[in-house]
Amino acid sequence: MKENLQDRKILPETHQLWQQVKDYLLERMKELVEAIIEAERTHYIESQGGRRNGYWSRSLESHLGKIEGLKIGRVREGGFILRFCVPMHEERLNLMS
Repeated sequence: MKENLQDRKILPETHQLWQQVKDYLLERMKELVEAIIEAERTHYIESQGGRRNGYWSRSLESHLGKIEGLKIGRVREGGFILRFCVPMHEERLNLMS
C-alpha cells in the first residue's frame, strides 16, 4: 500500500484535535462528578445533620484519562461516606458498568 503524504500531515492535527476534545470532556466530567458529590453531601447534611467542613482533593482514573484535583466535600461531624464512586480507595472511576 502506497503511503499518502497528505495523510501524514493530517495525523498530527487529528491527534491534537482529539486531545482537545478529551481535555474538554475530562473537565466536564470533573464538573459533573463534583456536582454529584456535593449533592450527596448536601443530602447527607439535610438528613443526618452536620456542617460542611471544606474539601480535600483526589485524582481519579476514568476511561478518558486522569481527573486531577477533584474536590471531595467533608462533613465536620464525620460519618459522611461517598456512595457515588465507592470504593474511593481504588482511585478508579468506572462509569461504564
